[in-house]
Amino acid sequence: MFPTLKEHIDNKNIVLTSNPTWFKIDDVDFIGTGGENIKDMMTYASIETELDAMDLNLKLNHLAPTCPDTLRCVPFKEEDPLILSTSPNVYFTCNASDYNTKFIEEVEGNRIKLITVPK
Repeated sequence: MFPTLKEHIDNKNIVLTSNPTWFKIDDVDFIGTGGENIKDMMTYASIETELDAMDLNLKLNHLAPTCPDTLRCVPFKEEDPLILSTSPNVYFTCNASDYNTKFIEEVEGNRIKLITVPK
């Protein structure tokens, strides 16, 4: 199906990750999603923008509050890995309608950069 995938995977500049993904670069914590969680939230709730949905994720401390009711996921027995126990410095989502960004500030004073990455 993807005949050149092997040559790209062997490239040390490409790292395959899960969706969602958590990683750190130079003490900056990132969380990213493929955007399915945002689109699903906007389908079933009165949320105007993708950034508003992302902001709500952080306020709820959950990356996919509609999961598994309307958004497919792997069932988890012990704990829900989509619960956010700490806040990232950067939260991005892909497959968005367009590029947008904003900072939000948590009650504790932490600033979080939200970024939507278009298709």
